Amino acid sequence: PAVTSIPLKMNVELYQQPGSAPPAGRPHPVRSSKEVGEPPMTLASTVFFAIKHAVLAARRDAGHDEWFELEAPATVQRIAEACRVNSHSSNA
Repeated sequence: PAVTSIPLKMNVELYQQPGSAPPAGRPHPVRSSKEVGEPPMTLASTVFFAIKHAVLAARRDAGHDEWFELEAPATVQRIAEACRVNSHSSNA
């Protein structure tokens, strides 16, 4: 959700405590439900930003402090390009 997705009017209905009568028209209200979409999304974005911070550290170690863009997905090729790794160099 973004700032622009906030509704102008939002009606909320709170359920009674377990053991009390259910709301009118809802014989079996949903209780103890949990979202499943947000935690995986958050965890996936933390991995991407951890990679971006690692690239930033590698660039600073090499003396490159300028801004860089790392597009998702962060593939090996994109990470190497962002780190300014020379593919022609060898450690042999």
